[in-house]
Amino acid sequence: MMTKYFSLNPDIEHYNCMIDVLGRTGHLIDAIQFIETIPISVDLLGWTSLLTNCKVYGNVEIGRICFQQLMQLNPNNIPAFNIMMSIYMDAGLWEDINRMHEMKASMLIG
Repeated sequence: MMTKYFSLNPDIEHYNCMIDVLGRTGHLIDAIQFIETIPISVDLLGWTSLLTNCKVYGNVEIGRICFQQLMQLNPNNIPAFNIMMSIYMDAGLWEDINRMHEMKASMLIG
């Protein structure tokens, strides 16, 4: 509608806002589907927003997708590690937590 009615092309900030709105309202699958349709790559802010909302709504699978994308954008993203470990803790996935601790430790050492 922005383009059609106002001749405005959405940029990453517009897309990040939509991802955040969908995530905050619990529409995590819709947010992933939205990301798949947009013409630009989502940045750290968009993926972090969605990962944070995965924590709020306890969605491990979409959280994993977000975490993988964040690691591709910035492999030293400590907040992403912490959020993902928290998602795993809430879900009682202790093996995944241990794996994350090992990944984080090797990242900090190496």
